[in-house]
Amino acid sequence: MAGVNAQMNRDFLRTQMDLQMQINMMRPWNAASQGKMYTVTMKDSSIKKFRTFIFTDSVKHKDFLAFEDKHFKKSDSAHRYVKIYADQTLYVSVWPDYDSDTEVYGEGKDTCWRFKPLDGAITVYTKWHTLYDDEPFDSKHILQLKKNEADPVKFDLNTLESMLKGDDEALQKFNKKQYYKAIEIYNKNDRRHKHHTAG
Repeated sequence: MAGVNAQMNRDFLRTQMDLQMQINMMRPWNAASQGKMYTVTMKDSSIKKFRTFIFTDSVKHKDFLAFEDKHFKKSDSAHRYVKIYADQTLYVSVWPDYDSDTEVYGEGKDTCWRFKPLDGAITVYTKWHTLYDDEPFDSKHILQLKKNEADPVKFDLNTLESMLKGDDEALQKFNKKQYYKAIEIYNKNDRRHKHHTAG
């Protein structure tokens, strides 16, 4: 009888641990109401729309969106809580800020979505739909750079510096480690130069 009770206790503790793990996994999804509204176009062209964040699966090393499918009971967590990985989609779109006048699109790749928060003569591709001038410019945030009509290349600071050559104002910002501002200035000066040339 003691052996049976011990096994029951072990089963109970295992169940409690599994339940706690599920709660921990679901906790950020419960906060999804504080996220952004995403429109997701799946590979079969079906469309889903829900409010969430972009999460990272630390086991699969892939980014995903999560939502709660209320067609299923809360006890049916396997179906109620849904993950959509980037490689299951064609693209997603999101309104980055309340004052934005256009949606930002992210193309579904193998491990993440590829967004273009900075576009122009130098285009920056990132894993996130926004990129601010106080964010670090590193491979955790930035995927690729593209200059004019050339193919996108993997991001590193040496590549960025070579793209900025010929624009002293932009290079000054680069040397001060203000990389976001350097690209903004380069793109602005390039647009101005093209406008004067066309005129």
